[in-house]
Amino acid sequence: MGAKLKRNWPAAALLGALLLSVIPILLVGDCAHPYGDDYAFSEWIHHAAADGRTPLTALLYTIKRYYFGWQGTYAGTAVMALQPGLISEGAYALTPVVLLSALSLSALALSHTLLRRWLGQGWGAWLGFTAGLLLVTVQFQPSPHQAFFWWNGSTYYTLFYCLTLLLACCLIRLQLNPGRPGLWLVAAVMLAAIIGGGNYVSGLFACLLTAGFVLLTLIRDKKKVWQPLLVELVLITGFLINALAPGNQVRQASSEGMGPVRAVLRSLTLAGEDMVGWFNLPTLALLILLIPLLWRAAGGTGFSFPLPGVATVVFFLALACQNAPHLYALAAPGPGRLRNIVYDSYLWLAILCLGYWLGWLRRRMERQGRTPPPRLGRGLAALGLALGCIGFALTLPNTTSGQCVRALADGSARAYDAAILEWDRILSDPGSGPDVVVDALPVRPPLLYAFNLEEIPDSFPNIACANYYGKNTVRALPPNQQ
Repeated sequence: MGAKLKRNWPAAALLGALLLSVIPILLVGDCAHPYGDDYAFSEWIHHAAADGRTPLTALLYTIKRYYFGWQGTYAGTAVMALQPGLISEGAYALTPVVLLSALSLSALALSHTLLRRWLGQGWGAWLGFTAGLLLVTVQFQPSPHQAFFWWNGSTYYTLFYCLTLLLACCLIRLQLNPGRPGLWLVAAVMLAAIIGGGNYVSGLFACLLTAGFVLLTLIRDKKKVWQPLLVELVLITGFLINALAPGNQVRQASSEGMGPVRAVLRSLTLAGEDMVGWFNLPTLALLILLIPLLWRAAGGTGFSFPLPGVATVVFFLALACQNAPHLYALAAPGPGRLRNIVYDSYLWLAILCLGYWLGWLRRRMERQGRTPPPRLGRGLAALGLALGCIGFALTLPNTTSGQCVRALADGSARAYDAAILEWDRILSDPGSGPDVVVDALPVRPPLLYAFNLEEIPDSFPNIACANYYGKNTVRALPPNQQ
């Protein structure tokens, strides 16, 4: 046991750092509350009992209303409508719990399939890989607020990204054991139906990913190609039902997008900018730390890793294609919640690309009868951890946990929490009347606030809040009138 612990000390260190880093995120999450789109999407479920409807009927009505009036994302609408604030105002604190759990479980599942089931690596390698990846993923989200603290935006993108990782896991399992598809095929089909009705970034990426598995199966075993092909057909069907919704035309009428050629070209340049802009010292440390593991893993497969340059282009295109839907529709890279999942996939693709090049190098050295120095792996692990410590020390104020600690230390998170709870108390009181005026927020912490009640009653957040609480109008007095 002592030898195993000594050998797996990098994994233990990474896992400990990850668990510690999550604590301030959960503490700030306890101060999060629904607003804006949370109210708009869950309004009918909130009023279901009073209107004599079951929650399921209200949920189906919500999906139908948005499908024909605003957007076709039937699965995304369902998830967004089920925001935790429906249970109670305090239950909204479940938002970061759900998102962090989804990120962790999906990464654990995919890395377990790759490292343990396919490449035969030990539990220490599996846990260390996943903990390191999650640590960098969680701490450097382009928009921590829209990744963990806003149900509507977070689940629509991050949660569906996690489902895409699980779909990849199922597709790999089908490749590993095509003769007995069983529950993996059932799970893949169910995930495909859900992902097809989610955001267009995850939907398009999943379609391309599954098409790749169709081609791979054609090469390996044509008789089993029906398995990924079935998944692809379900995905495409759901995606088309989503994309061709009448509501999308309503939404697109108020927006101006790019032409398809221009959108593709901009997707490529944006991917290049992202690769440079998102690369930092902790990311470099993670890649260095993973070199020994990826080197060993490459030895566990008979794959020859041909044409690494072509593989690099494929990985780059996989990153770039995720930019195309929003550029085509709205001529912009997308909000923070969309950029989050592009960043998340960037880390996976960077690791896979590094692993491919290491596999190519290993095969080349094996043909030449050469092996790396025995102590090189331990040296790289120590270097990676040292650079990681330095990198996190230098970037700590800008990490997700660093921002959370600051919001807790200066009292802004708790002040926001107290103000929203007071709003909820007033708005939930039947005696407050049909037209409610509340005090404006004393603070607007970036981790918790994007938009909320304004002085003008007919603004979107005011209307959504009024409808949710069953009021005619709701407005917030500006600070100089309180």
